[in-house]
Amino acid sequence: MKYSVECCCFLFLIFQSGLCLGQVTERKVDECQEKRIARLIKTLEPTNFLRVALESGARGTSERANWMDKMDSLSIRQASFTMSFSGVAAGTTINLTSVNYYYGYFDDDTNVSRSTLEKVRVSGLGKQLLTLAEEIADQQAARVIAKFQLDNPNFARKDQKFCGKVFINFLDDEALPKLEPVSIIETECK
Repeated sequence: MKYSVECCCFLFLIFQSGLCLGQVTERKVDECQEKRIARLIKTLEPTNFLRVALESGARGTSERANWMDKMDSLSIRQASFTMSFSGVAAGTTINLTSVNYYYGYFDDDTNVSRSTLEKVRVSGLGKQLLTLAEEIADQQAARVIAKFQLDNPNFARKDQKFCGKVFINFLDDEALPKLEPVSIIETECK
């Protein structure tokens, strides 16, 4: 039997419910960034997840990370990681399942070229983002397992092994919202 705590298809609901990390900001997005966001919204399809989030008011922290500069220099707009986990709430094993880099936002038709992938490797960007993704996935797996155990006390034992996936996205612009990782948890591991 499998139980999904959260699912990718609910990404829209995450934006709508205010769970985008970018909505809680230490610094406001400035006027120049708002103009850039307005131009970006016009270029995105009406059903694009990022467009929906931006039109709902989600914004980034305005804090620039050095990996964003590396993404910009390679014209990469989005990096998507799928991380698998297995273990108990007190400790999980995290593994990379897949990673994709895109020239566009939430557009599977904009995969980067082989030459750009080599530049990602040589620049250290891939390793840097993988390290961040592993940290996020480890924290998210512990949270989702603990929540499942709390919500299902008659079903979930404290020592029960769980497995699942965490979907993590990194965007190249500090004005754009940091997206909450989406997780799927399973109670029957292979």
